[in-house]
Amino acid sequence: PIDPSYPAERIAGMLEDAQPPVVITSRTHQHLFKGTAAKVLLIEDIDLENGPLFEGPCPATADDLLYVLFTSGSTGRPKGVAMHHAPLTNLIQWQLRTSVCKAGDRTLQFAPISFDVSFQEIFTTFAQGGTLVLITDEDRLNSTQLLRKIIAQRINRIIVPFVALQYLAEAVERTGEVPSTLKEVFTSGEQLKITPAIANLFKQLPGCRFCNQYGPTEGHVVSELELKGDPSTWPALPNIGKAIDNVKLYVLDEQMKPVKQGEEGELYLGGACVAKGYIGRDDLTAER
Repeated sequence: PIDPSYPAERIAGMLEDAQPPVVITSRTHQHLFKGTAAKVLLIEDIDLENGPLFEGPCPATADDLLYVLFTSGSTGRPKGVAMHHAPLTNLIQWQLRTSVCKAGDRTLQFAPISFDVSFQEIFTTFAQGGTLVLITDEDRLNSTQLLRKIIAQRINRIIVPFVALQYLAEAVERTGEVPSTLKEVFTSGEQLKITPAIANLFKQLPGCRFCNQYGPTEGHVVSELELKGDPSTWPALPNIGKAIDNVKLYVLDEQMKPVKQGEEGELYLGGACVAKGYIGRDDLTAER
């Protein structure tokens, strides 16, 4: 997926690396794809009522490409992470096993489609037979509006970064309105901080499961820490927890040897979570 708000040169670079055969867009954004070798289809022209867009079966194996997401590019040219079916299937199966949400429960799609959390929101919800509730950008940016949407739509699960959770907790304090239907809250994407507002929120949600999840774009979710007990006893900066099913985490030194407890090192990922590599960038894939 491509966020149409990206600069035109970044979009061109993404298309150059990914080489998609088809681009599906809207008339509003079709100008962004002039000059691409891909076939451009306009969503307004697609008639899904009279049959599928592509004829025939679409078989997929665990090793087939599922999506390509580009890193932020803060240290240079953005890199397209090529994620195949196996890692996301492993993530979905793990979450179905550990989640308190079941068939019929309602999940908010907070993450934009260009962020990997959106795939977690979408496919874990569908796999468990739940309902995915879409919101507008205005809902995402207005914490009071977001809180009232969660309450009105009887949302049972949200996955949000720390900043959004903090704003939501402040909205609860400000309005006195509590999202009591929440059964599960996951946070990821940035360092979690247990602020007074967040602790107070979960004191008002005694039956809600709260987890800190971690993972780079190259591995999606690789670890989780569930915060239990009295929220006033939670650490100010929770750690990233333990590896999910079929994933290995290693903290290694510069000689690629495991560090001792208390020593600093770099985190390495192994197992079912690792993406195929960087699309169109074999040199960078080899470095990793």
